[in-house]
Amino acid sequence: MDINKLTAQFQQDLAHAQSLANGFNHSVIEALHVLSAMVGDSSSTVSSLLSQCSTDFAKLKSDIETQVNQLASLDNPTGDINISQNLLRLLNQTDKLA
Repeated sequence: MDINKLTAQFQQDLAHAQSLANGFNHSVIEALHVLSAMVGDSSSTVSSLLSQCSTDFAKLKSDIETQVNQLASLDNPTGDINISQNLLRLLNQTDKLA
């Protein structure tokens, strides 16, 4: 995956996902972190698309937050955060489709 191929918005979403993971003392960035970042940005394309689909946006955000809170966290975080294998697979798949 070449980060330079990603849109500026998605790069920002990944950075926000990293901040979320760090804030919850998670050791890896999961797809849930990225989804949370995308849904949390009211100006994002994802938010716009979901609002057009008559999605219960508040419930979706709440459900995502609940799932993120349930991810395993570290007692003594080092600040080193990696991308999870699942997220890496997703990113590689999107790279192939782009």
